[in-house]
Amino acid sequence: TVIAKHNGKYQSQRNNAKAYYLHGSSYVDDQGKILFHAKDIDKEEHKLFDRTTECFISSGSMFCDALYNAKITKTLVDELAYKLGVINNAKGKEDRYYWSAHERFLDVIIKDKGYDFFIHKVKGNLDQIKDSIDHGFPVMCSIWIQPWYPSGKGHIVLIVGYKEDEDRNVTGWIVNDPFGDCLSQYKNQAGEKVYYSQKDFYKMINSPEDQPRFMGRIRAK
Repeated sequence: TVIAKHNGKYQSQRNNAKAYYLHGSSYVDDQGKILFHAKDIDKEEHKLFDRTTECFISSGSMFCDALYNAKITKTLVDELAYKLGVINNAKGKEDRYYWSAHERFLDVIIKDKGYDFFIHKVKGNLDQIKDSIDHGFPVMCSIWIQPWYPSGKGHIVLIVGYKEDEDRNVTGWIVNDPFGDCLSQYKNQAGEKVYYSQKDFYKMINSPEDQPRFMGRIRAK
């Protein structure tokens, strides 16, 4: 088993909090909806912590934790900071589902560090996942979970390692899945370093042609 040298603390998306801003005299959510007036903070503060579940928040924060541990960044990026960073770097009609918004945000926080954040399709590029891990860094990756979790479609996880056979062929991937273990249909909520065999992983990246799976990784310039 090979685990990326620079790894971060596991984050579960099952306890995400809502992102919010203080705008003028009111607290608003990331969609601009007014939550309550600032003067009512004492009795309404609980609304800021209504739970939501967003895989990209937790996987992105875990990825940033790895960058921090590698001393590429000087500050930790928690889940709320990651969400706000992606939203603030979206352009036009983009939202959090656009990898380009993630790429812009991550390029901002690693600016002038000799690295950039690179995105490309997963199919045909599994060797790039292994290469990134061999160089010490995990990989953000979108997978297709509908075969196991019918109400779900796209999902973002962090690939932190892999397993090989005696001929050094990759047999599967070690994954920090913020929602739990996909193979259990997410009944098992323990998603830290779960193992997805190569056979299962091929199924996970075999999404509809118009919804390809992407990965994001750091690389030296």
